[in-house]
Amino acid sequence: MTDITFDPDGPRYVLPLGDEEAEVTLSLTGAVMTIRRVFVPPAHEGQGLAARLMAHVAGDARDRGLKIVPVCSYAAAWFRRHPDQRGLLA
Repeated sequence: MTDITFDPDGPRYVLPLGDEEAEVTLSLTGAVMTIRRVFVPPAHEGQGLAARLMAHVAGDARDRGLKIVPVCSYAAAWFRRHPDQRGLLA
């Protein structure tokens, strides 16, 4: 499967899925990343792609010294399921 990339023009993280894309859309303000939406096309749901995207976003935020505000309900639930990542929350 293709790697997740960051599109600064979005800004968003993108996971190509053939003719479709899974994505995390966000906004950046200073050192705070606000996750607005985690989206996986319906044909690709149930394969763990949203969790894979979130793990990548969390790792990238950590590497970049950013804090995260999970506005998206999926992102907020992901942080509840991963207490070891809660140190990234703003």
